[in-house]
Amino acid sequence: MKQCPRSYLVVSPRQSHARQSRASRAMSRHWAKHAGSISNTVVSRIVALGASLMLVSGAVLTLPYGYFSLLRVVVFGCAAYLCWLLFESEQMGGAVALGSVALLFNPFLPVYLTRGIWQVIDMVVAVLMIFAAFAMNRPLGKRHL
Repeated sequence: MKQCPRSYLVVSPRQSHARQSRASRAMSRHWAKHAGSISNTVVSRIVALGASLMLVSGAVLTLPYGYFSLLRVVVFGCAAYLCWLLFESEQMGGAVALGSVALLFNPFLPVYLTRGIWQVIDMVVAVLMIFAAFAMNRPLGKRHL
């Protein structure tokens, strides 16, 4: 016997389970099992698209130096986050690729290159981040990056 919160009724687990339909119990199990992966998928796609948009706009437009300092911090954080998610899902190729992007864009020990080289790197990294985010939550047989 278990007491329900905010209630004076005492309900046994068997009684509360019996009131749900079979479909409702199946949906509850489904959402309990997959709720974390759905939110990680959505967050990783938003993060990758936002960072990629910043990378492409930085490569195409002539912007002040402060934008590129902010870009370095944002891409470093996004690449590190996506690298961690890929590492957790055992996709080592993608984790290594995004880990190297995080090292290249780290704001603590900056890498200084010419503007032309950074433009090419920005475009390649934008494509890589989008590909990584959309390839992240596929079935095990199709997880290759």
